[in-house]
Amino acid sequence: MARLPRLALVSLVALAGCGARSSLTFGEGAGGDATIPTGVAAATSGGAGGGGGAACPVEAFEGSAEGAVRLELDATFAYWTTRENQLQRGDLQTGEVQSLASLTSVDAALALAGPWLFFADGQRIARVPKEGGVVEVLATGAFVPMDLAVRGETVYFLDRGSGIYAGTLYVWTAAQGLVSLLGGLEQARAIGVDEEHIYLIAGGLIAGDGVVSSPLLRMPRSGAPVEVLADEQTSPFGLELDDDEVYWGTVAYEASGPVPRLFALAKGRGEVRVVATFEPGLPVAFALGATSAYVTMPFFPLGAPTYSKLLRVPLDGGAPETVDQRERHFFTEPAVKGNVVGWSVQRSSDASGPLEDVLLRCDAR
Repeated sequence: MARLPRLALVSLVALAGCGARSSLTFGEGAGGDATIPTGVAAATSGGAGGGGGAACPVEAFEGSAEGAVRLELDATFAYWTTRENQLQRGDLQTGEVQSLASLTSVDAALALAGPWLFFADGQRIARVPKEGGVVEVLATGAFVPMDLAVRGETVYFLDRGSGIYAGTLYVWTAAQGLVSLLGGLEQARAIGVDEEHIYLIAGGLIAGDGVVSSPLLRMPRSGAPVEVLADEQTSPFGLELDDDEVYWGTVAYEASGPVPRLFALAKGRGEVRVVATFEPGLPVAFALGATSAYVTMPFFPLGAPTYSKLLRVPLDGGAPETVDQRERHFFTEPAVKGNVVGWSVQRSSDASGPLEDVLLRCDAR
């Protein structure tokens, strides 16, 4: 996942088909009993469950005036970091917001596992109980955190580093502490971990006497050997796994402009397939649902306001469709849990005025 630019909201939308406009009344924990109008802007087309139809209604969380940055979801709560270096959660039913920890940097990575919320910031890898409590520091260092993954009691951490080819993939266990698995990464972007392997995508890798350009890599969870599944995957914007396939996104710079594509490869290998080709734009990240991928895509038209889309594309192939669209905002990091997809919404440089809410929920009942 990319380092995210400043100022964000978070939106959430149920993955079922969108229904009529509605509204949500939050409990007192979210700033009183005021009813919040829930229709998205008229420019929005389609819904999370299919094309056309009514726009998904929006619900709002109050919170940090600087907005949300990184995002994770479970069945009950959204968890996010803020530009004010706070780690917070919001109740998806009541809208109540709770601070869980203070961070040492805006750069952060999050992962949920069991009763814990794991996080990495500029100085440490740590965890805190999801319901709140004492922060447990697992390791310390000087980091530029990009991604976290947790399997059982083992933590995998991708550090971008602060120099050229300075990225490192680490593994942490209680028995051995923090251990480097792979170094020499340039623009380290994202990791995924399954029962057997670690998957990683980056802008480059120093390997032996040479450099592998923009590789998709796989290695056993225990470490070497490193296998290059694909190279020349330019400007990667994320990596996700399901039971059978690994998915990743790239941006190719062609005569028509930056052309994003989403790819998939069976874990048992075979041919790389193109899941979708998008209109020219600069995607930030994507997340997987059970049958679809959700991509955040900002656009910068000349002589017109900037705008962003959240796009949905079927994993078995098909045309992308718009779930949400907003002027003067950047859509950044998405997350999916069950029938809800959430995404960070960051204010663009041509916007004015403060953020009204830290987190929005677009419910497609």
